Amino acid sequence: MTPTAPSTGDLRRRTAERAYAQLGHSPSPRPLLAVHCASAHHVATVFATPAGAVFVSVPRAHSHGDRDRHDAAHHGGHRDRPYVDWVDPDGGVTLDDPLPAGCECGARSLSRRLLLRAVAAGEHRMVID
Repeated sequence: MTPTAPSTGDLRRRTAERAYAQLGHSPSPRPLLAVHCASAHHVATVFATPAGAVFVSVPRAHSHGDRDRHDAAHHGGHRDRPYVDWVDPDGGVTLDDPLPAGCECGARSLSRRLLLRAVAAGEHRMVID
């Protein structure tokens, strides 16, 4: 069986992951935008990288922040891998596909356009329902 070629979306996300990884272990003391739900749970973050703004979130419900100690009862020995993608993947014409996210309330999806609008307006925190 021949391996399938990665999709355009997979390649795009890999380049975003590399740009995010270059920010180091502590990506930024002040991200471009922090997204929270109405219950004040962390949903996602947008970070500035030299190559552009990246979106970072754990797409399913989770009960602890990134700084919490490992809790095997909740994670079973592993941490969820974050979903990383460009907020504006082609530098102008924004894809309208939703970005997956999550918080303690459950799974969510966020609009790239709303994120870009918030960043352009200089907002540092966005609250969603």
